[in-house]
Amino acid sequence: MRELFEDGRFWTGLLISGLLLHILAAEVMPIGLDAHLHATYVTDGMADGEPSLEWGPVRTSDPDGSVPSEVHSNGRWSSWHLWMEGWFTAFGKNTDTLHQMALTTGFAALAAVYLCTRRLWGAENALRLTALASIHPPLIRAAGRCYQEGAVLLVITLCFTALVLGERQRKAGRPPLWWAGTILAIGLLLDLKGLPLEGMWVAALLLGLWPILESRVQPLASEQRISLILVLSLIVMATVLSRNGIEMANNLGGMLGAWLLAVLLVGFIFVFAGMGLFARREVNLEGEAALLRNSGLLGLGVITGYVAALWVTESVALDLDLGEVWYSFRHNPRYASLLIVPLWWAWMANDDGPSIAPDRGREMLFAGAIVLMLLLNAFILGHTGERRMEDIGTVLGEQIEDGGQFIYIAPATHAMHRLYTIHLTLDPDNDRDLVGHWRSPDSDWREELQDCSRLGAVDWILIDPYADVDDDWRSGQIWELEGGERWTLQANRNDCPD
Repeated sequence: MRELFEDGRFWTGLLISGLLLHILAAEVMPIGLDAHLHATYVTDGMADGEPSLEWGPVRTSDPDGSVPSEVHSNGRWSSWHLWMEGWFTAFGKNTDTLHQMALTTGFAALAAVYLCTRRLWGAENALRLTALASIHPPLIRAAGRCYQEGAVLLVITLCFTALVLGERQRKAGRPPLWWAGTILAIGLLLDLKGLPLEGMWVAALLLGLWPILESRVQPLASEQRISLILVLSLIVMATVLSRNGIEMANNLGGMLGAWLLAVLLVGFIFVFAGMGLFARREVNLEGEAALLRNSGLLGLGVITGYVAALWVTESVALDLDLGEVWYSFRHNPRYASLLIVPLWWAWMANDDGPSIAPDRGREMLFAGAIVLMLLLNAFILGHTGERRMEDIGTVLGEQIEDGGQFIYIAPATHAMHRLYTIHLTLDPDNDRDLVGHWRSPDSDWREELQDCSRLGAVDWILIDPYADVDDDWRSGQIWELEGGERWTLQANRNDCPD
């Protein structure tokens, strides 16, 4: 078994498999909910110069319905939106363009991992890390769903490359000018995720203090480092919740549950196990290795707290318990996929030879982890379903007139996300002045449709397959897709004047 991991043909084959999985994901997976939101921002910005969502915020003030209103991007995600706008301008505003963009972004990220790793740690380490990253399930999903993980991995790779080069300058007695690149890359990363750019100053402060902190952090035992990371995650969770306007005193139980779940899923499942880090035993890392490890663990604490805060925020906004929210948002720990670079580079900085190889006695576990990732990717690709909401947008677009209104009846979880999912195929140029509403099946939407002062202007009613409504409301055009999902689309008939 050990000879297998020392054979370059194994890693080359694994890399080829990963690239093929990326291509297959772009072919069969539907564009993700977040990607459709960004596409709506971009197409609206291309139409009127001010990117916004025009059907109301994703997190509604009422857990049973939405109020159409403009939600401006306020400059957030500008780099991601600029990248998407370039693709739309060159190849057209459609989902095929988004798939091509996602695949290209994923390949660019893998190329960055290979080239930067080869420069710092040699070609053999570069091949192994790129191969391992190519089959990492969150990155496969990003290529298929047009999520940002590919772009984030690319930026993180450049960020840590500058970090290492700056550390080498510092150790050589020169000013660590490369660290300016690290700070700029962190700013780009924050912009990609729509987070405040003030985080750049925090990064600059930590880098400035590193020469002082290095000698104090180095003697810490692994248990002490873990404790610091857990405390950091709690601080980040509290900060994000405060920024989102969540009353923490009334949600302590949910916060604790979300934090414990995030620690398990982000720290253990996605990082320690999912990246194969368990294949190496703990050793004392120094110099560049210590800087990379500590930086990676710092990122782990931030991501853990951020994911926990997202779950709590959605739970409060949707008035659902943690279990229901976690299932719907269970893929959020994928944000940890970016840590595969710094945490494995820490081993490369410590070893003389190739680092991505299991310690003796852990060969079967490491092989099992690789097989498990391949099987998980196969399961994900085989159970993605049809591109239903995108097709629904096309059907509705053929029925509704310019300036018309429609209502989407669906369960609360992800309802507004799904409402925007039909936007790109319904109104790709954002010039039809259509208005979309959402209501929960448990709300009084039937009465609102008959009330001319409320939803009487609605022209079409779109009912989700999972909406629990009376059978008489399923009497319109039934559109059954592969897999048995039955969508209902019918005209709203009332006596309200036009």
